[in-house]
Amino acid sequence: MTCAFDALTLRPSLTLRTSVEQGTTDHGAIIKIPEGYHTITPYFTVLAADQFISFLVEAFDGKVVREKRNKNNIVQHARVRIGDTIIMLNEANENYSANVSQMHLFVLDVDATFAKALSAGATAIMEPNVRPHGDRMAGVKDPCENIWWIAAPA
Repeated sequence: MTCAFDALTLRPSLTLRTSVEQGTTDHGAIIKIPEGYHTITPYFTVLAADQFISFLVEAFDGKVVREKRNKNNIVQHARVRIGDTIIMLNEANENYSANVSQMHLFVLDVDATFAKALSAGATAIMEPNVRPHGDRMAGVKDPCENIWWIAAPA
C-alpha cells in the first residue's frame, strides 16, 4: 500500500496492493508481505471469540478467512477480512489476557453500518454526526468492549 495526499482535500489517498510486494527496512532487510495483508495487522485477544467473530460478520460484513480451534473447540487463532483488511484474533486464556482496542473503520454509509452494528449487539457511544474535521462518524462498543469509530468522508 502506498499513501499520498490528495491535493484538493488534503486527505490520504491510498493505493492498495493486489499481489505480494517486497519492501526494505531502514537497515536494508527485505520485507515480504503476504497478499491481502498490510504492514500492520490488528490483533484482538477477547473473552468470547465466537461472539466477536459473529459480531464482525454481522456488523461489518466480515468474512472468516482462517480459523483454528483447539481440542476443546475454542478459537486458538482466526482471521477475518473486513473490506480490504484482515484482522486476527484469539480467545483469551491463562497465557494471553483479553485486551480492549479501538479501531477506525471507513465505510460507504456510516448510518447504515452504525445501525447494523447496533443490531449485531453493539452499544452506541456516539450517534452519527459530521465531525469538525469533516468526516461523518459514529462510535460503537462491541460485545467484547472494543470501540469502533465508523467513518466516511462527508
